[in-house]
Amino acid sequence: MSAPRPARAVIAIGTAVILLSVVLWAVLGANMGWTKSYIEIPKQDEVTGIDYTEKVNRFVPGVDLLVPAIGAGFVCVFAGIIILKRKPKTHITTS
Repeated sequence: MSAPRPARAVIAIGTAVILLSVVLWAVLGANMGWTKSYIEIPKQDEVTGIDYTEKVNRFVPGVDLLVPAIGAGFVCVFAGIIILKRKPKTHITTS
């Protein structure tokens, strides 16, 4: 017997959320710290030779966005598994 449609759909959605969140996090910068709204680029002044950092506006997602997204995906997967393990109700009729 195959799995019920709602259970398969919930598990598929949870798996997609986990995979998409990891892929997007990696593509956008994969920062192991907190989310940043800018990055610092080290540069050197051509005339004086002094080192400095220049801030460039760029969104870099951190683990503070990754962990809740993965958590939400796991909640969906586990909800689907619970739906699969649930026994159907049987109706007993008495006459």
